[in-house]
Amino acid sequence: NSGGTAVSTNYATGQNFTSGQQQQYTYTWSVPASQATGTYTVTIGVFDAGWDTNYYWNSNGGTVTVTAPQSAPAAPTQLAATAGNAQVALSWTASSGAATYNVYRGTAAGGEGTTVVATGIATVSHTDTGLTNGTTYFYKVAAVNTGGTSPLSNEASAKPAAPATPCDVNQDGKV
Repeated sequence: NSGGTAVSTNYATGQNFTSGQQQQYTYTWSVPASQATGTYTVTIGVFDAGWDTNYYWNSNGGTVTVTAPQSAPAAPTQLAATAGNAQVALSWTASSGAATYNVYRGTAAGGEGTTVVATGIATVSHTDTGLTNGTTYFYKVAAVNTGGTSPLSNEASAKPAAPATPCDVNQDGKV
């Protein structure tokens, strides 16, 4: 850390080296939530089995930058639903910090729950297709980023319907 105290120490034992040999070693550090943000220097050393003799020391083997975690975005707003033939077109206002959106659908008010019908939507609109005409569908949307998923938006509903069938009208105005 910035005070010079090791935040992680790891070593491998039982690895024998000969002159000119290269040995590869991989270590993964899981950053604890309490770790302060900043840039940390990675140091590498090779010692004998008793830790008495330093055969190699690299005081600047690399750096690791710890950044603050991103927060989940706010819920999208102004969700609107427009019915079509076996489909519902949705649109909403963007949520600051959102990378993508998830759409949730139900067939009862408040029944969207966790039924995701579309994920990874990169725009502020989506058309839900393959629906049953005459059934009312209820929707909510959530914004997503690396910090998590937002609360759900306001609810919007629409009832898809087949287009009206044109009728023939005779000269007297009768169908």
